[in-house]
Amino acid sequence: MNNKEIINLLKEERNALDLQRHNIKETNRRLNLQIRRLTDDINRMSPAVKKRFAPRLRRQIKISRENIDNNNYYLLRTWSEKNIRWENKCTDNGICWFKLTQLIEEERGWGIYI
Repeated sequence: MNNKEIINLLKEERNALDLQRHNIKETNRRLNLQIRRLTDDINRMSPAVKKRFAPRLRRQIKISRENIDNNNYYLLRTWSEKNIRWENKCTDNGICWFKLTQLIEEERGWGIYI
């Protein structure tokens, strides 16, 4: 496998991770909207209605917040993997994969983001 093939494989993996990260961020955005709507619903309820329905809505809010936390943990972990994972792997001619990843970032102008 030559360097060009390795670079293309790294680009494909990075693109797949970026798409996955985009989808997770969109899911977090929707969950935040859901939390905001549920909170507004609870705040608009009369005391009698709130006593009956608020606990269920609060459970939904708690589950949504846990999902967001899990998604954020996954985003942080994948960010670390895609920037650090190749550090110790080198090709036959001694070029380390981490350096190739850095090269791709410079060619594409990708920055670090979480």
